[in-house]
Amino acid sequence: MHSGAATAVLVVLLILFAMFRRLRRLIGRQKLSVGRLWFRIALFAVIGAVVLVSSVVHPLALLASVVGLLVGAVLGWLGLRMTSFEQRPDGVYFKPNPYIGFAVFALFLLRLVYRFVEVAPMIRSASAAHPSGSLDAYNPYGYEQFTTNPLTAAIILVLFGYYVFYYAGLLWRNRELGRATA
Repeated sequence: MHSGAATAVLVVLLILFAMFRRLRRLIGRQKLSVGRLWFRIALFAVIGAVVLVSSVVHPLALLASVVGLLVGAVLGWLGLRMTSFEQRPDGVYFKPNPYIGFAVFALFLLRLVYRFVEVAPMIRSASAAHPSGSLDAYNPYGYEQFTTNPLTAAIILVLFGYYVFYYAGLLWRNRELGRATA
């Protein structure tokens, strides 16, 4: 197998594994881990900020990004309101609403797949035009195509806005539950 094909297969397998883990977390009761939630908030906030900043030079993409962020925050709030909490001797557990989380995840995944299918011919033609591998070092595979397209930027920020708001809400509810039992 060609090394490029092997790399592509490995990347696809890693993405499928990550999606499987993400989907598993949408269903069933989970133990609330403060450290993990803070890490996820930071991760989603940083990546979301990168997408938001990269859309600043494109006014329509910036507007779509801000709208996506707001929609994500509203969905996070709804998801938090539909989340059930359970205090147990070994900690706080929560059960997220699977429908909202799955809808946000599916929307992101479908748009990402669509953009990859749409951008793949550009990547192939750019690679064919530069067989020596001297593609633009800053934007070798059309990275900007994902952050300047208004619909893609909006959907990415729906996902990030949802998770940042939802995870922050879980931390807030955990603190409230801690006060109630103290």
